[in-house]
Amino acid sequence: MAIPQTLAITTATISQIQHALATTNLTSVDLVASFLHRIGKLDHRGVRQLPRSRTSPSPPEGVPFTIKDSFQAKGLTVAAGSPAFEHLESSSDAAVVKLLRDAGAVLVEKTNMPPMADGGSQRGLYGRSLSPYNPEYLCTSFASGSSHGSGVATAASFARLGSETVSSGRAPASHKALVGYSPSRGVIPSRRLWPLYLTCDVVVPHTKSVSDMLALLNIVTDDPRPTGDFWREQTTTSSGYSVVCTDATLLLWERARADLESLGATVVETDLPMVENYCKKLFDGQAANVPGMPSSWMDTERCQMIAIAWDDFLKYNADPRCSRFASVDVHKINPGFAPMDDPAESTEQQNHVHYAEMLEHFSPSRRPARETWKPGWTRMATTPKYSPTNGDVGRADAEEDRGSMLHALQDGVKYSNGDRAMKHLGIPAVSVPMGKLPDKGIPVGLTFAGRAWSDNDLLRYAFAYEAATRRREDPSGAPRLPTDALRLSQGSLVGTAACELIVEEIRVDRLSGTELKVRNVLVRGKVKAIDAAVCVESIQVYVNGCLSDSAAFEGGNWSWRVELRRERIADKYPTPGKKGCD
Repeated sequence: MAIPQTLAITTATISQIQHALATTNLTSVDLVASFLHRIGKLDHRGVRQLPRSRTSPSPPEGVPFTIKDSFQAKGLTVAAGSPAFEHLESSSDAAVVKLLRDAGAVLVEKTNMPPMADGGSQRGLYGRSLSPYNPEYLCTSFASGSSHGSGVATAASFARLGSETVSSGRAPASHKALVGYSPSRGVIPSRRLWPLYLTCDVVVPHTKSVSDMLALLNIVTDDPRPTGDFWREQTTTSSGYSVVCTDATLLLWERARADLESLGATVVETDLPMVENYCKKLFDGQAANVPGMPSSWMDTERCQMIAIAWDDFLKYNADPRCSRFASVDVHKINPGFAPMDDPAESTEQQNHVHYAEMLEHFSPSRRPARETWKPGWTRMATTPKYSPTNGDVGRADAEEDRGSMLHALQDGVKYSNGDRAMKHLGIPAVSVPMGKLPDKGIPVGLTFAGRAWSDNDLLRYAFAYEAATRRREDPSGAPRLPTDALRLSQGSLVGTAACELIVEEIRVDRLSGTELKVRNVLVRGKVKAIDAAVCVESIQVYVNGCLSDSAAFEGGNWSWRVELRRERIADKYPTPGKKGCD
């Protein structure tokens, strides 16, 4: 592979980054700093130098990544977007986080989500993310898309792990022109990830290409410890409705169909009886129609099982301030911030999560045997299914306008196509970019779905389609920055070390009674030389992605003092996490 003169982080693949790290002067510090500049510039609400390997880096060494707020990362809070867990601190890494960190990847950010992943575009502890393609529309499905923060971060090139219970990973991928992989049960470990519905939860990675997805999967699937991972703990195996699809989406689908046929596929239009039967309602409020499923199953799954799973999560995390579920104020778990955040407005009665009843149902004597948690699920035919991931996209004001909310609640908009059946029945799927809706500028994905554990085939199909079509477009709301282009020169720095920047004090003084938000900031510390031949002459400082005054530097000591000003931002529906950031 030839050595380029520059590396653009907004378009570079994992393999290109690895090649640059191995053969040029690029370091992980340069790479992480560039991603942090993007976060600072494009997400105002929104590292240390890693020792370089003595051998050539392997994916994903040195590559920045983000995780959803429901993933544990040692030393960071793991609130899962809920005010009830705002100060809950992680005692260890989630399995996938540890696998990535052990491989040398650099965690730079946790991403937005609605409280406990119970929803889609709704606000959580830290607000909600906006679409970088068109902020007038939602960045995910209305009622399913809790990984929307992960999707926005990846689409905006902030650097990507989400999770899925219904279509929480596929829907954000669809509307951000990303590859989203919803795996078969147990393929990617979910240990130390806040659960919602144990029978449905899976980890869903987001990447900009299938090749990046494959590189990521080579790292995150190997976890030998099953404890705390519902499906990996199992010792036995389990024994006509319409959706909205706009003309604009149908045009993209017809083009995708022609693309598939040009690649040799035979496309046959067919119903999907598994989903149709699942969605048939035999009585008002029914959320799932599965033959042989106990009548009390949905209540058990959405109350007692969640309470037990959350108690196990807190027990294993062992934060002394909150180590058991019985100590949690259930009324703070998902309080709702915007007018239409009430689940009664958007979901069937059977699908409600019964927060207030959890403590009543939870006690050691009432914990049901795990053997009773195995309803029989239907199997899917071996032929892969292709369909638009979503039929349309809701408006951003669906959280406050009833008309917009009613549109967003239509099948095909409320969830990704396939409804809750996809995860309840264990159907793996891969979503890849299919193009943008010409009337709205919002991307829509093409979903490849198949029988359980046909994941490798689905990834192959997705790779072939993506390679032939290249339908992804970068979002206009996250433009390229001057700091995105890293200048390269020949000569690897693998195995070298220069110096360590030590921060000894950070002081922030808030000025009140001013029209603008004003902060006086002081940061000071030392520079420790690792290589005596290296001389540090200056320290550059960036604020919100923009170059600021350099730090004062003398005799190994450095300091940086500045007065920062910006306009006050008044959120229409304030959330406690954002207040804390101010």
